[in-house]
Amino acid sequence: MTHHRWTDLPSEQINDAVARRFITADSVTLGRFELKKGGIVPTHQHVNEQLSMVMSGARRNCWA
Repeated sequence: MTHHRWTDLPSEQINDAVARRFITADSVTLGRFELKKGGIVPTHQHVNEQLSMVMSGARRNCWA
């Protein structure tokens, strides 16, 4: 088993209000998003499952 620390993973700035860190395995991705108020994760898709967690604040679905 491999152990990871979020602080050791590079942070990717998606846009001015969204940054992410993630770990990918064979069929699942675990993402940690850092969103400023009003931050929107752009629409995207991938073949594997994705789990995300909100460490503080709130998340709202905005799909059309």
